Amino acid sequence: MVIFNDITNVLKHCYSWLKLGGKIGFDYWSETSFIEGYTLSKIAPKYNINFPHWHQKIGSKETCSNLLESIGFKNIEIHQDQLGHYIDLETVKNKWEVMINFPVSNENLFPFQTLSAEKLEDAKQDYYQELERLASNQEVWNEIMTLTVIAEK
Repeated sequence: MVIFNDITNVLKHCYSWLKLGGKIGFDYWSETSFIEGYTLSKIAPKYNINFPHWHQKIGSKETCSNLLESIGFKNIEIHQDQLGHYIDLETVKNKWEVMINFPVSNENLFPFQTLSAEKLEDAKQDYYQELERLASNQEVWNEIMTLTVIAEK
């Protein structure tokens, strides 16, 4: 689901294709899953960058359930599984370089690439500071909460 820009429209189409009593099922991640993207979404507004965390769209039981209900789905079941783990602080900091030096320049995937060198360095420091704020014992919790969703037309 994360690859779709307009999840609402995709789910509406799915709803229209189902027979009465038909079911849809999909997996999704919580809105706080994957520390790198979540942290970037927190610092982006400071640089006038629109970088909503991909999982924010339907990344909680409540937002997902509300969206499905608004489309007309019923008997909605959402199960959560925690697959998260701790990551060494330096390892997650080093992900910045991987994201910045991604071989394909794509401002939709990583809009920070559009910043000047000076602003990019500032953003990097903000990224580091946010991770340090979240760290304990030099490790950062990398939330990976899966949501397994089943809903009926």
